[in-house]
Amino acid sequence: MSRLPTVLLSLLLLPAAACPGPEPVYNEDIDLEAVPVQPGELAGTWAVKHAFNTWADIPIVGRSEAWGDTYLLMERTYDEQSGSYAQTLKPCWGSLASENNVSYIPDDGWLSVPAQAPRGLEARDDDGFYSVDAHLELWGLEGLDDPYDDPIPVDENEADEARFADMIVDMDDDGKEGMTLVVEEGFYSGELYFVQRKKLDLEGVMQGPDKVVGLLTPSFESCTISLETGGPIVQGKPQHPHEDPKANWFEEVRLPDGADCTDVIAAKDDELLSKFTPF
Repeated sequence: MSRLPTVLLSLLLLPAAACPGPEPVYNEDIDLEAVPVQPGELAGTWAVKHAFNTWADIPIVGRSEAWGDTYLLMERTYDEQSGSYAQTLKPCWGSLASENNVSYIPDDGWLSVPAQAPRGLEARDDDGFYSVDAHLELWGLEGLDDPYDDPIPVDENEADEARFADMIVDMDDDGKEGMTLVVEEGFYSGELYFVQRKKLDLEGVMQGPDKVVGLLTPSFESCTISLETGGPIVQGKPQHPHEDPKANWFEEVRLPDGADCTDVIAAKDDELLSKFTPF
């Protein structure tokens, strides 16, 4: 009897060779190669920094730049069945700066902004690719059917219209509708009350199970609804991302499970979160 069937049977019984995984992603914009992780390894509690730099065209003044940082607490979960992640982020604190004014948001204001999930998330453990579609922050706004794209007021007149009446809330609970910004120096001094929808698109790479870095593209829709001193309101001009893509970046670092905003601020102070661009 021919030995061919036996040979073929032996080959079929050999253990299958492991298929090589995809090559780690290389991000040219930040000149960094991903360090992939095991499935589900990115789940947990994280401290996040969003650093932004934008500019606007101001009448008479011309180009005016603004910059700032937001520090957030992120909870990320993993679904083994679908092999996908979900995450929510809550602002903890931040800083603002501008060429034309000195201002800040009180600490209670940052903490009052609720946690939100992005519209989309792609985190590929096998090659280390990471992207977020529309990280969302709603400042002084709630109850939108589509929080990412529903219209919001563009000026103080629209803010008084019935269609926006239930949308604008005293989120920071200081007795004033919207959110409070304290302007110390600039064209106006005093408290300013505003609403804002902030969306960020992120793309970067995993750096092992405890860190993710990359670039972000910011989008701000803002409306001043009133001033502490009364008087006419000059609405802000559209903000554009800085031409240098590395001027807008993000970093995520792992925290112990159960960490809170206090731990996020400690990560900032201890420079576990980078003070300057981490790439």
